[in-house]
Amino acid sequence: MKLMLVTTDIDHIEPYQYVGAKQKGADVMVLCADNCINLELFSEHDIPVQKIAFKGKRNKRNIETIRQAIEIFKPDIVQVLRKQALLCTIPAMSNSHAKLIAYRGIVGNLSFFDPFSLLSFLHPRIDRIVCVAEAIRAHFLTMGFGPVRLDPHRLVTIHKGHVTDKYRHVADIDLQQYGVPKGYQVVGFCGAMRPRKGIDVLVKAFGAMQRENVALLLVGELRDEKAKQAIATSNKKELIFTTGKVPQQAALSINGAIDVATMPSIKREGLPRALIEAMGQGTPAVVTRVGGSPELVEHQRSGMVVEPGDVAAFAAALDTVLEEQTCRQMGQSAQQRIQNHFDVRETIEQNWVLYKELLDQ
Repeated sequence: MKLMLVTTDIDHIEPYQYVGAKQKGADVMVLCADNCINLELFSEHDIPVQKIAFKGKRNKRNIETIRQAIEIFKPDIVQVLRKQALLCTIPAMSNSHAKLIAYRGIVGNLSFFDPFSLLSFLHPRIDRIVCVAEAIRAHFLTMGFGPVRLDPHRLVTIHKGHVTDKYRHVADIDLQQYGVPKGYQVVGFCGAMRPRKGIDVLVKAFGAMQRENVALLLVGELRDEKAKQAIATSNKKELIFTTGKVPQQAALSINGAIDVATMPSIKREGLPRALIEAMGQGTPAVVTRVGGSPELVEHQRSGMVVEPGDVAAFAAALDTVLEEQTCRQMGQSAQQRIQNHFDVRETIEQNWVLYKELLDQ
């Protein structure tokens, strides 16, 4: 089996999937953007990487570069991780009989009335769309009108598992360096704070909490004006701390040091990596019923799930989870859930089953 990966970027978890494919017997090559990071694992396992300067949505030079790479490597399967790469890969495969797999990591933002959606994820050339959460697959099935719909057989849910063993050995970090008072419990959020993430709801919920001696730590770039306004007017603004963007390893350590992780998204969520990193270290979570978050968090077992935008419910959930015994028990359940159901080894196996299924057709 010859597997080609095409992408504009790759996170620090995804390379393990393709190293796993090689270890199972696949001949793997990677075609990625010239500014890609997280490529070290490919080098360590002698997986060739060809870089490409992606420009625009359907750049002719990019298409031709991918076409030539396909002609030389002659893959059986081409797997594409990002929309920009998919827009170029589909026309590049006009003379190829390889199976094409697209990866979708977020709910929504596609439409049968949008030309670029039709040229990417909704294109009939795609053999399978791997959805990182069942919520994404379910959303695809609601799209369209009349007979204009995606074939359900083209959609498959495969959770993106993590290297869970690494979460047993994450370096400790002192949250006082970010201003958190000593001895306080910490509610945390980690990620890019865009409007759809609902950070203003989290800030308001924090202000409505009954529990005392609790701080809120927001880790990442704050790109939401409503959130900034909520912080400025909060009755507990002196207990809200922001870090700005931090290194990947620091974010991982913070996720293990906070007392409860949150994902207050109001729409278009995927399978949040920050939640997996936190839960994998024994941190319980409070999330909204959006995207794949409820697939990660078992309500009242490994955390709490509330409706999006409900400030009172989110505040009550935080108060509940931070009770000492509850926090400890939910944290243990959270860690077990990630280890048992979201390990990269399971993802590798499910990918392999998909590859074999496609090639047997």
